Amino acid sequence: MAIRWELSVKFLEQGNIFFFYKPKKGVEEVKEFEDVGRFYFVLDPYGEKQIRFVVMGQKKMPSVTDGHERAWGFIEKVGGRGFMVSSKQKVVSVSGNARPVGEGLYAILHHIDHTHLVYVLELPRKLGEVQKAFNIERQANYIFIIKHPNTPLPPGALLPSSKGEPKNENFIKEFGTRKYIPVNPPSLLDYEGAMVFMIGVNDELAKLGIQVNKDIETEGSADIFQELKMSKKRHPIEPLMKGTWK
Repeated sequence: MAIRWELSVKFLEQGNIFFFYKPKKGVEEVKEFEDVGRFYFVLDPYGEKQIRFVVMGQKKMPSVTDGHERAWGFIEKVGGRGFMVSSKQKVVSVSGNARPVGEGLYAILHHIDHTHLVYVLELPRKLGEVQKAFNIERQANYIFIIKHPNTPLPPGALLPSSKGEPKNENFIKEFGTRKYIPVNPPSLLDYEGAMVFMIGVNDELAKLGIQVNKDIETEGSADIFQELKMSKKRHPIEPLMKGTWK
């Protein structure tokens, strides 16, 4: 798949995006949204060893059809793929009970004075009830911002108590006096515990000048198993290939 964009949109990062959900504790087979314990997506940038797991607080993506719906998430973990990192680098992996539910290509773009996260889905080829439950679209466009650690959390938002938000000086320095900033540079996402906000934009990617040429993915060629070293025996593929709960 390839993405092209007009001059007013600056490319910051591009790569693969993968969506997952995990059942609640004690639930072996998910039959409906209420059985879901956690929903997250993985950003796997091209040419980088670091991948990021982004947990969504409301267990779904913000709607882009309604326009301006907001959702928050946080960087749960950052690290390298187990098959391509040195012994000194932290390795992250997908937990055994996670269900893949989407695969595609993403880009982080700088447009005027803000950043966008956009993606185009490759799998499943047809959206099912599972994708609709998580607001996963064939293509989506979000305003993408990141929160200063000292800015109060939004109502109902909780971060893992074991991590908290980043206190790294280089991370905080990027904000200056601002409470929220665009995700520029994307390396701001490399800090575990960082909180991000996404605002759904009811605009087609073509309005940003983005043209997409998609490859046809199949179960055999799906990047989600190759890039993240996942086993089809441990991770049910029905949500990814058929759009059904499992």
